[in-house]
Formats: sequence, structure tokens, C-alpha cells
Amino acid sequence: MIVFLDESGDAGFKLGQGSSRFFVISLVIFDRNEDAERVSVRIKDLHEQLQHRSEFKFSKTRQDVRLQFLEAMHDQPFTVRSLIVDKLQVNNETLRHDQEAFYRTFVRQVLERNRGHLQNAKLRIDGSSGRASGRKFISELRQSIDFILADIKFRDSASEPLIQLADMVAGATRYAFDPERLDSRFHDRFQHKVEDDWMFR
Repeated sequence: MIVFLDESGDAGFKLGQGSSRFFVISLVIFDRNEDAERVSVRIKDLHEQLQHRSEFKFSKTRQDVRLQFLEAMHDQPFTVRSLIVDKLQVNNETLRHDQEAFYRTFVRQVLERNRGHLQNAKLRIDGSSGRASGRKFISELRQSIDFILADIKFRDSASEPLIQLADMVAGATRYAFDPERLDSRFHDRFQHKVEDDWMFR
């Protein structure tokens, strides 16, 4: 099993001043490596088919391309599990003032939430921003989660199509749940693949 993790929204708490109210982490899960390779090839083909030269990134992609991308994923062999955080429900002062702690805490929570589905999985996390990357974060993550992952690696989304898929899924999920957006068109395209949309309380 191989799992790709990315997020949508930001970890800031300047609500009404640029920070997103909702923060989403999505896991895109492949039971077999060959399924992941097949979808990776399909996404590479989509760059040419949709004449989209840059990486697929939900926040920077036109609405029509978002829809076509997600429609192309309709029959592909993966499942989705997401954590949706409404920051109005976050009362911990450390998390409200330390963006790194916020990010790491919710990465741990989404992994623990899905521990029964991720035993011995290979985990790939978007490391393109440089945030939380490196051996220290991997070491901390291994120590803090109460189950075994086969390995954890960071991948740059620009060169990893399946991180781009996780980004598109996370962005679509945030749009479906954030009352400032409430646009479920994108999420609807892969609703049948969603095994868990967990609202943090």
C-alpha cells in the first residue's frame, strides 16, 4: 500500500484577514503499487490532453480544468480519507499561534484516525514548501503515531503526479465543506471513492 498526503488551506489564524477558516488534509490511498503507477501515467497524459503545462494544483487551476482532471480520475483505483478542520473549533493556544505545531498535530491525527487502514503503508508527503521536511519531522512522526508505517518520504509536488492528485482532492474537499465556498461540484466527482470525511471537533 502507498499513500499520498497533501493539504488545502493554511495553518494561520488571522481569520477574515487572509487566513482560511478551514484546513483539510487528504490521504489518497492505493492498495497496490502498480495501481499508483497506472494513475501517475494517466495524470502525466492529462498534462498534454488538457494543455496544462504546470503542475495540477487546485488553488491555481482553472475551474474547467479542475473538473476535467477529477472526471478523469473517476474510475481510477484509489480511495480517499480526509480530515476537515474548522479553525473556529480549535481552542488550543499553541495550535493557534504555532503554525508548525498546527500542521504536525493534524498530520498525526489524520494518520492515527486511519491507523487500521495504513498498517505497513508507504507514506509520501508533499515537501515542496519545505515545511516540516527532513529527518527530524519523520523521526517525530514515527515516535508519535501508535502504529507502523513501512516508510515515510517527502516528495516535491512539481515532480510527483500523485502528490498533485492529493492536492486536487484536498482542495475539492475544502471547497465542499467551507461555508465561504460551499461548492461541491469538484468533491462530487470522487465522492464514491471517499471512505471517510472526518470533521474535527
